[in-house]
Amino acid sequence: MHQAIRQDLADLCALWPKLDMGSGSRAGMPSQVDRLIKEYCKQPDNRDGRGLRSGTVAEIRKTLRHLKSAVKKVNAGGTPEARYAMKLLKRAHHMRDFKVLAAEARGYAGKVQRLGKKRAKQTAMCEAASVPLGQTDALGQVHLERVVSVAEMESIGRHLHLCVAHNDQFGREYHRRLRRNTAEFWQLRAGAALALLEVTRDDEGLGWIAEFEAKKSGVRLPRSMLLRIVRELKASGDRVDEFHRAGAFWAFRRPQPPTAEIQVGPAIYRVWRFPDELIILGKTEGRRGRLSAWSRFVREPVRPWYSRTRGRLIRARGQANVAGGAPVGNWAWSSTCGGKRSLSDQQLQALMLASPEMYAVLAG
Repeated sequence: MHQAIRQDLADLCALWPKLDMGSGSRAGMPSQVDRLIKEYCKQPDNRDGRGLRSGTVAEIRKTLRHLKSAVKKVNAGGTPEARYAMKLLKRAHHMRDFKVLAAEARGYAGKVQRLGKKRAKQTAMCEAASVPLGQTDALGQVHLERVVSVAEMESIGRHLHLCVAHNDQFGREYHRRLRRNTAEFWQLRAGAALALLEVTRDDEGLGWIAEFEAKKSGVRLPRSMLLRIVRELKASGDRVDEFHRAGAFWAFRRPQPPTAEIQVGPAIYRVWRFPDELIILGKTEGRRGRLSAWSRFVREPVRPWYSRTRGRLIRARGQANVAGGAPVGNWAWSSTCGGKRSLSDQQLQALMLASPEMYAVLAG
């Protein structure tokens, strides 16, 4: 018999406790396992010119490892694992073939593994939290609740038909972020789940709502409720279409600058000019009544392409300006969304050319 198998058998005998498994079970079990292993090792199919095949040794040692695990689990008592372990040890005493014993041991190990995974999914990874957001006529009372376990995330995913419901490559990535606490997950609930939100944070605690996933039919919340979500989560929703369409921007948490109302043709634009951010609410009359759309632009530097010689000269002048404290380079407003009625960069430039008031506000 292989030396490693002898050592595993010795370990099993040392671990064998005094269990009440029936008359004669305590004395006969280790010798029964020893006899089945010896008979299995003698079979010609399991040997070659050098002795026992490596696959045979691995199979026997794995079975003994499962038996040692069962002996340890029985001592826990009162758990499903302990009941499965006791059943395996009782059946092992009456088996007459090692392959049957190995199959039973694998079955026991599989059950224990599934129980462990189920328990891990139900384990809370963070503290639960619930925030009432208010009431709407269509949905009733709406709450914002922290997702604390993988099992809860999968349940929400099944209800909303999201990929987090599946234990595949994409679903496991979300589960991993929840377990490692590299992202926060919140659900909007009004009786049943309405949407699932993912929030990421930087080292300073500033958060971003990375995803807002609902059913294909979508969920429309009032702007005041979306702004409440932004405040409660301390996270910006500017990158998410649902917050962008409603105008629930992070900038509105700060003191707001004076607004300007500018009319260009049949449209009226309300403009908020922040130091590095521009928000415009456009309203116009259409066939279905008054239509409104939010647009957001951020201030970004313009980096034109120059020839090599001219580029050196401009960089030299720029370094001199920085030393003297003067601003360097040009800048422009860049759109942060592509909504159906939101303004694009070109449309904003056209408004500036069409309206001196708009030009004065944006270029100031």
